[in-house]
Amino acid sequence: MHGRDVVSDRVDVEVDGYRVRVHIDGNSGPVVVLCSGLGGRQLHWSDTVADLARDHTVVRFDRPGTPVAGTPALNARRTVRGEAARIAAVLDAVAQRNSAVVVGHSVAGFYTEGFARLYPDRARALLLLDSSIAPDHPLLALPGPAKLAAAGAAAALLDKSHLRTALGRAGLTLLQRRRPGGLDAGARYEIRSTAADPGLVTSLLTEYAAYHDLAAELCALRADRPLPPVPRMVVTAHRGWRTQPWRARQIRLAAALGAAHETIAPAGHLVMIEQPLRTADVIRRIGRSATENGAATSPRR
Repeated sequence: MHGRDVVSDRVDVEVDGYRVRVHIDGNSGPVVVLCSGLGGRQLHWSDTVADLARDHTVVRFDRPGTPVAGTPALNARRTVRGEAARIAAVLDAVAQRNSAVVVGHSVAGFYTEGFARLYPDRARALLLLDSSIAPDHPLLALPGPAKLAAAGAAAALLDKSHLRTALGRAGLTLLQRRRPGGLDAGARYEIRSTAADPGLVTSLLTEYAAYHDLAAELCALRADRPLPPVPRMVVTAHRGWRTQPWRARQIRLAAALGAAHETIAPAGHLVMIEQPLRTADVIRRIGRSATENGAATSPRR
C-alpha cells in the first residue's frame, strides 16, 4: 500500500443525449480510462480499480449511458467514431484533459483503438484487453436497420414481460461470482444498482446488432488514421488448449498494431473480474512505459 487515502467520486454527465454515470477513483498519477465490452458496465472493473487507484486517477463509465427523456434509445446507430467521441467527452466533462492510458475490453477494443487514432494527442498509451478482433474481410450480415429493429423488438418484449431487471441481475450475478473473493455485500449492491439501469439491456442489444458494422468502420479507420507513437499492448485471457486459437489471433492482432503481447492465465474473457490484480499490473506497467518513453502529460491546449 502507498499510505495515502484513495479519493472516489461519482458524477452524472450528459453526453450526446445520454446521461452517463462516471466514476473517478484515485487522486494522483497518470489518468487511466477503462472502457467495458458488450453492454459497457463499469461494475466489472471494481476490483481492478481498487488496486490501480492507489497510484493512478481512474475514470470508468457505463456506455453509452441512459437515454435522457425524449431521446430514442434504439434507433441511433452505434459507431466507432461516436464511441471514441464519447470517451473524449467523458474525460472533458470530469476535467481530465491530460492524455490518458486508454484500456478497452472486448468490443471496446474497437472504441479505444479508434480513440487513439482519432484523438492521437489524448492517448498516452493503448491497452487492448482480450479485445474483439475485426475480420480481415467483411462478413455477410443483415442490414443495420433490420438488426436495430430486431434489437428494439427484443428490448420491448423484455420490458413488457417485466423481465429486464431480473435477467440483468441474474446475468451480472453469474459474471461477478468469478471474483477471487466471490460475492460480498458491496458486489451485491453494485449488481442490484446496475441491473435496475434501463440502459443495460438496450446497450447490450444495440451493440451486438452493430458488431459487424463497427468492425468494418475500424478497418476503414486503420487505412488512413495511423496510431500515435505511444506504447501499445494486447493482453489475452487464456485457459489452455481450448483458447489457443483465440490467443494466436490476439498475437497476430498485436503484430499488426505494432504492440507488445501478454497472456494472463488462467482467465476467461472477463479477465478483469477473475484476475483483477494481474489486470491492474499490466495497466500500471504500460503507463510506466509511457512515462519512460516521454509520453505527453501536459494539459491539452
